[in-house]
Amino acid sequence: MKLPLQILHLEDDPVDAELVREMLEAEGLACSVQCVRNRAEYEAALAEGGFDLILTDYSLPRFDGLTALAMARQKQPDKPTIFVSGTMGEEAAVKCLQQGATDYVLKDRLFRLPSAVRRAAAEAEQLAVRRKLEAQLLRAQRLETIGALAGGIAHDLNNVLAPILIGTQLLAEELKSETSRKVLETIRSRALRGSEMVQQILAFARGVGGEPVVLEIAHLLTEIEKLVRETFPRSICIEVKAAEGLSPVVGNTTQLHQVLLNLCVNARDAMPQGGTLCLAAQDVLLDKWSTRLQPEPVSGCYVMLTVSDTGHGIAPELLDRIFEPFFTTKELGKGTGLGLSTVLGIVKSHGGFLDVASQVGHGSSFKVYLPARASAQKTAKPVRNGVADPATVA
Repeated sequence: MKLPLQILHLEDDPVDAELVREMLEAEGLACSVQCVRNRAEYEAALAEGGFDLILTDYSLPRFDGLTALAMARQKQPDKPTIFVSGTMGEEAAVKCLQQGATDYVLKDRLFRLPSAVRRAAAEAEQLAVRRKLEAQLLRAQRLETIGALAGGIAHDLNNVLAPILIGTQLLAEELKSETSRKVLETIRSRALRGSEMVQQILAFARGVGGEPVVLEIAHLLTEIEKLVRETFPRSICIEVKAAEGLSPVVGNTTQLHQVLLNLCVNARDAMPQGGTLCLAAQDVLLDKWSTRLQPEPVSGCYVMLTVSDTGHGIAPELLDRIFEPFFTTKELGKGTGLGLSTVLGIVKSHGGFLDVASQVGHGSSFKVYLPARASAQKTAKPVRNGVADPATVA
């Protein structure tokens, strides 16, 4: 049970409210009680949230306990509600329990309250854990379904891509115009990339990865820049800032291509009226303090890739959920909720990690940290509070 408990207490009598608080404290229950006395204060507290449990009187001036319970069930359905009343008959108590109350305690038997609170809080915590596990199981089942479908989808897509690749190879021998050859090479390059991504879909679904290679981030950025300039709306200004002498990284080219492309597509979707998309890369030197919040912090030299936009931003309450599988803020039919989950999985598989910062109305910035292959101590910039220090070179 999480302590201290945050308790919302609806009680119009200040003496009774103080008795409840003293009883809980006398029994050694670590808690903080927020007392509200009328409907307006109660509604405001429900809207604000931040509490673990509700205590409420049954008889209130111009307000009754059943209405209070109904409001709690609507606004805070996962929070247990215990009635603490001196006028509650057996019939009323049964009715309250039938409508979702967790328990009831009569004021002349207030000694029962601490144990009732402990029991209700423990049951609520167990329910939250069970629902979390059920959600994880559901996500696993959905991913398993995707894995089962991936083989058939990959086969169909390969059948579509194969004649395109063969056709471009044959046409290359016939075309004389240099411009036509460049267009053809672009088509062939995109078809090859599509074929590689089909294999990545299979690898992601089956939990296996391709062979890692030493790759240059600058080359990867050039490919992404070319693709987004060709396909993104002209209302989006694209900026690329790659530092000179970037360290190489070890990874799967197609997977990292997918990471950057997913982040760029999300940035594009966040700017329906246009804006600025910025791609940046630089070597950074992270110490233990800089990586302290990461699950498996490893200090050292990283290549930091940044994808930032000037779009609508992400609400603070959603930031902790954006990497969950199947979670999406997009309209129905415009997003699967797998994009950022896939991005996070790929970055972790490369020994890296992600940072995200966002401000509603101003845009978002995603930073991808990938371990540098070779030592770059002489060129990497130390990072302070998540920002590379431009004035210091290690």
